[in-house]
Amino acid sequence: MIRAGVIGLGAMGANHARVYANLPGVQLAAVADPRPEALEAATHNRTARPYHDYRAMLAHESLDVCSVVVPTTLHYEVGRDVLQQGVHLLLEKPIAATVEESQALLSAAEDAAVKLMVGHIERFNPAVQALLARVRSGTLGKLYQVQARRLGPLPPRIKDVGVAVDLATHDLDLLRLLVAPAQLESVYAVAITPFPAVYEEHVTALLRYSDDITGLLEVSWLTPMKVRELWVYGERGTYRADLLSQDLYYFENALAAPGGSAAHAIGEGNMTKVWLQREEPLVAEIRAFLRAVQEDSPVPVSAADGLWALAVARRVQEAAACGMPLPYPELPLEAQG
Repeated sequence: MIRAGVIGLGAMGANHARVYANLPGVQLAAVADPRPEALEAATHNRTARPYHDYRAMLAHESLDVCSVVVPTTLHYEVGRDVLQQGVHLLLEKPIAATVEESQALLSAAEDAAVKLMVGHIERFNPAVQALLARVRSGTLGKLYQVQARRLGPLPPRIKDVGVAVDLATHDLDLLRLLVAPAQLESVYAVAITPFPAVYEEHVTALLRYSDDITGLLEVSWLTPMKVRELWVYGERGTYRADLLSQDLYYFENALAAPGGSAAHAIGEGNMTKVWLQREEPLVAEIRAFLRAVQEDSPVPVSAADGLWALAVARRVQEAAACGMPLPYPELPLEAQG
């Protein structure tokens, strides 16, 4: 029986607690949050013990794994304390508020010889997994462009970072997977920070990758509707993934030779909706984390992955501030992979 804890019981943290409590072979042993009503909701009809202070929870509980789902500016402090207790950590994205804090967490996990997984939940979306499998199989041939749009109203829970760190880290990570082995070379961005906002609430970024692939990224808290979608354009067709409905569509280039080059000929062809087995991404994510712990295998989203996404998100902010394209940021070797 794996003993699990959750620190931070906002909307996402409450979902972590729910998933742990419902998984076979897992005991939700303890939860921590300073708000009494959050503790009451998370422990109702469950055996988990409530703690107002997460430090008391770590001191009194014998945990195997712990999810940390607190505001971004607290990720380093709380995550470090969990790691130093020798507890395997699932840390919600972004990994931390700064690159330096991210590097320190990576080192802390190595020193404690425990696993640190970053909660890039979209990797576990069935539409994303199906899209990745098809792109990697060469269905599209030569890739031209990848595009990500993540739009919606400002969540009241977000008060300490802007859209680059909170939202773009999702899609920078996904675009990196889609274009691999191509590498990011430069970033250009424009941001909107409407008064009286402190942080940017809309970012449009142009990303240049090797192999003549471009990336378009739009993230926003200024729209009244939610959009979560990926587009991948290639010589033999186009994929569109709707991450909210978990749907995947393929638009074929009717003039592309089967299995060969399109020779720059483009024609409208059939549209196919790919059948997918839907699953809650958080359940798949936590299962993957627990499997890595049980099997002592690498976590599917490493601290280095989280560090990379955060570093590039910060570079997007810098590019927007200076109004100039900026090169791929210098990162330690362990974060380059």
